[in-house]
Amino acid sequence: SQCLVAVTEEAAADIMEVLVPQTGARLSKALDLLVESRVEQGVIPDTRLADAQRMGERQMPVFARATLQEGRLNLSGAWAAGEWISPEETALLTLLMGQGKERRLTLPEGIAHVAEAKVKTAFDADGTNARVTICANVKTSDIPPDVLEQAVAQAAIKLLSHLSRNDCDALGCGRKMICRASDMAQWHTWNWPARYRDIRWTVEVSLHSPA
Repeated sequence: SQCLVAVTEEAAADIMEVLVPQTGARLSKALDLLVESRVEQGVIPDTRLADAQRMGERQMPVFARATLQEGRLNLSGAWAAGEWISPEETALLTLLMGQGKERRLTLPEGIAHVAEAKVKTAFDADGTNARVTICANVKTSDIPPDVLEQAVAQAAIKLLSHLSRNDCDALGCGRKMICRASDMAQWHTWNWPARYRDIRWTVEVSLHSPA
C-alpha cells in the first residue's frame, strides 16, 4: 500500500524489460533511489497506493508518469483525470499540494528556486470561489522581483483552472468542502463536481528575497 503509483503509455512488457538494476545495486534499491530523487525534485507527485484508495470522490489522485528514454525507465511529469501534466507544471502542482517546501519553478518569464514554502487554500461559503496563498523564500531567480510574484500567481491560476475544468480536484477541495455539509444528503444536493468545474481561483503570492 506504500508503493508509488505511476501511469504510462508504454507497453507493460517494455517497462518490465528495462527494469534491471544498475551495477552493484538491487533493483528495489535502484527504484527507491529513483523515486526518492524525483519526488524531492518535485517533478513527480508522491502519490502512494494507500493515498489513492482513501481519496474516494473527495479528491482526485495525481499519479507519476513513467516513460522510456534511451532504453531506461524515466519518471517525470504526472497524470490525472486523463490529462498528462508536464514536469514543469508538476513542480508547481506538488508545491500547491503541500508535497514539498522547495521547488525549482520553470515559468514563461524564467526560472526561480523557492524554499520554505507555505500554501493555504480557503473557500467562500458555497465553494464557488477559492483563494490560494503562497508564501516562500526565493533562493535564486532570473526573474525580476517585481515580476516574479505575478508570474507564479498567473501560472498557478492557469494550472488550477485547467485541472478544475477537467474534473481534477488535485488539492482536495471536495475533501475540505464535505466537512461543511451537515450530512451526506446535503453534500449530494450541492452537486460538488459541477460546482468545482466552475470554481473561480484567486492566487496571492508573497515571496521574500535574501537580503
